[in-house]
Order: sequence, then C-alpha cells, then structure tokens
Amino acid sequence: MYDLVVIGGGINGTGIARDAAARGLKTFLCEKSDLAAETSSYSSKLIHGGLRYLEHYEFRLVRESLKERDVLLSIAPHLISPLEFIIPHSHNLRPRWMMRLGLHIYDFLGGRSKFLPRSKSICFTNNSLEDYHLKSIFKHGFTYYDCFVDDARLVIKNAQAAYESGAEISTRTTCKSIEEKEGFWEITLQQAKGIRKIASKSIVNAAGPWVNHIFSSAYAKNGQAIIPKNKVKHVRGSHIIVPRIHNMTQAFLLQNNDQRIIFVIPYEENFSLIGTTDQEESDISKTPQINQAEIDYLLTVVHKYFDIKITQKDIIHTYSGVRPLLDNDEKNLSKVTRDYEVVPSKTQAPLFSVYGGKLTSYRKLSKMVTDMLIPYFPHMKKCSTANHHLPGGYLDGYKDINLFISALQQQYPQVNISYLYHLAKRHGDCCHQILQNKDIEIMFGSCLSAAEVQYFFENEWACCPDDVLWRRTKACLHLTTQQTNEAKRYISQNFI
Repeated sequence: MYDLVVIGGGINGTGIARDAAARGLKTFLCEKSDLAAETSSYSSKLIHGGLRYLEHYEFRLVRESLKERDVLLSIAPHLISPLEFIIPHSHNLRPRWMMRLGLHIYDFLGGRSKFLPRSKSICFTNNSLEDYHLKSIFKHGFTYYDCFVDDARLVIKNAQAAYESGAEISTRTTCKSIEEKEGFWEITLQQAKGIRKIASKSIVNAAGPWVNHIFSSAYAKNGQAIIPKNKVKHVRGSHIIVPRIHNMTQAFLLQNNDQRIIFVIPYEENFSLIGTTDQEESDISKTPQINQAEIDYLLTVVHKYFDIKITQKDIIHTYSGVRPLLDNDEKNLSKVTRDYEVVPSKTQAPLFSVYGGKLTSYRKLSKMVTDMLIPYFPHMKKCSTANHHLPGGYLDGYKDINLFISALQQQYPQVNISYLYHLAKRHGDCCHQILQNKDIEIMFGSCLSAAEVQYFFENEWACCPDDVLWRRTKACLHLTTQQTNEAKRYISQNFI
C-alpha cells in the first residue's frame, strides 16, 4: 500500500514526488513514456518571472516566479545559470517609459536578488550593433536578467531526488484504470512485462495535457467516465534552432506588432534557440509539429531586428510542445493565464488534479499539492525542497560552476575540457561516478561517452537512444550522422 501515487513524469509530477517522498510518504510515480518526454522538455528553457505577464496584471504569479528563480538557482546551480536579456526598443511599439516602468516593477516584485543584477537602460553603439548583428535603426534598449535551464535535466534530477528519498519511479508505465475502494485507490498499470495492480491511499493526477484524459479513460464512477469541470486549453509552442546568430553571451527579447514577444537565446554553444509561438492544438493524440506559418512568423520577427539573413534551409532542428493552460475563456492565446490550480475530486480517498503551471513555479506548486495531503497524513514532515540541493547541485562545495569545472580539470587532466564542461552542466558533482568509469575513454564525438551512456541507463531511467541523445543530452545537435549511428548502435548492443 502506497501513501501516494503520482501520475505523470513531467516537471510537476517529479517535483511532487520529490517533495512527498522527502516528507516521508511512501510514493510511487508512473509515466507512460520517458521522463520529460512531452511538454517539460519542449519549453523555452527559461526560469523567469514572465515579464509580459505584467501586462495581464498577473502580479502574484510574477512575484512568486521571481522568488522561485532565486531558490532554484541556489539548489540547482549546475542546471540553471543567469542569463542577460537585451530588449531593443522599437519606436512603433511599446513606448520607452512603459518598458522602463515595467522593468522597474519586475525588479521590485523580485526583491533584492542574491544572484542577479537589476535592469537598466542602454544605448547601442556602432560596435555593439555590429557585435549583435542588430540593425542600425535600433538606438536604445534595456537589459534585465532571468535564467536559462536544461528543462529535461531539471525533471530528471527531481526524479533522482525523489528516488533517493525512497520513491519508486516507473517509466513506460501507463495508468489503465483507477478504482475507488473503501478509503483507498486500486490502480491498474500497463507495463512492458504486463499488468500490475497497486493500491494507494491518495493520488495526484499531474498528467499535464492529459490531465482530463485520466478521468475519461482511467477513472469511472458507477461505470460512467467522470467529466471534469475544469477545462484545459491546449496551446502549441514551437521553436526553431539555427546556427548562432551572434557570438555574444546575451539573449534577446524581441517585440512584435501583435504584442507578442519572441526569445532569441544562445543555445548549446553553437546555436540560437528562437521561440515561441502560440497555436491552439486540437488533437493531442498526435505528436505536435511546427507548421509553415509558425516558421514564417519566427523568421519574420528575427529579420525585423537582426541584420542577418536566416532562411528555412538554415534551420537545424525544430520542436513543439503542448502547454496545458487553464482555460479562462480568453480568445487571445498569448493572454491565457500561465497560473495553476489544484483541484480536489469529491471522493472518499483523496484525488487531486493539477491544471496549468509553468516550469519556474513547479517547486511552489509541488509544495502546495503536498501540503493539501497533510490532513490525510498528519505526521508528514515539513517541506524542505528549498533548502536541499538537487542531486549534483552541491558542486563539491564550490559556490560557482566555473570554479567546479576548473577543479575537475585539475582532478581529471586526461579528459577533454569541453567534455568536462558538458558533464558538469548535466550532472554537477554526480559526474565523478562517470569520470571514474574506465569507459570514459570511449567517446562519441566530444560531448558523449560510453561511461555517461551507462550512467543514464543505470541511474536515470533511460530506455532507448532518444532518451540519451535528445533528453538527457542534446548530443544529436553536436554529433555527425556517423557518430550518432555509432552511439545508437552501442546503446542497442549493450542496453536494449
């Protein structure tokens, strides 16, 4: 008998499992595919307050997110790093005074950050315009700071933390049915080895876009599917990856005539990540894909600001994710709230469903959900997720990731510095287990080793090549076709 079963292995599900297990609940998490296989690995890779949410008066959400930004920076310095943003001012859009006021409010809501400077106004020089490849019409702008994150690895590390606290993590496990008994739930799971039945005192439905699907397909009362009152608006956000637009470290926030914004973010050293779009997704049973209109939209905005020609042929990779937003009957998709809500079901045994949310607020949401279980588990410990590093985040006591990497270089001089950087950013101080494996010498290109592949399968629930090459790493962006095939062949021969 479990205390809690969490359905869904995205950022909210793994965050809830981490919090609940750390508080002493016997926790089980099931995920129908891989951890972070859907929405949680298809974000804009940002830990941010949401500057544009201020225009929709979502001050509580912005303030909460900005406070969480500092918390997450402190517990996961290997996964999350400060990122400076430049906003070029366009005369025909929001006036400069409005933008300055908005950034001042953003700074105020965030309070005095331990890690990030405040925003400021800037003037572009001929040299800076040339460095950034910005068009000469832009004379003024602003800078502010948020953070970049490897979203899929943030999910993995929360799952690892849950596991270290005693949770059972079961991927490739579909929840087929949930049935209420006398004060508990009976859950039927479909796994590769067959059907498994488990019992639990409580359930949290954190299935993301499929949150209501759990009711229609898995949970029936008196033989009838439950129709949830809360509606979910499925909004597709698409991104494109192109060769690096500029070699500077800053990202850009670009305004468009439709009042939306587009991010241009330095990505994986050699690339720029551009996104996102807002398109309603009518059929979530299909893999979401970018369409031509979205590609044209993103390229048009980029060409408005940058004096560099990017064509569709330059696009190296695209990805699209479905965001499960709370449906507040807003027709303009960019104005649909990014807030979240946790809804209890009218059942004897507790069942809570998570609606909405964003990457930045996952830990706060997880605390809220687990707190709602306190009446059912009165001896539960207090939440401690803000005070304990995610696995690898201690960095051997170094306060800065760069100092940690320098120490690694001295300790492992035989390992290429570029690969040490990748390992440190993916694993933090958990990388020692990989570096001490003799298979560290078997390399696929400069960003992946056989020793790391082994670690993924033994410690991070990897089951197939894509789990390794796209989610636990972004190796496919760096490897040649031959190197990718070699890695896939090695995985198939040794782990599948």
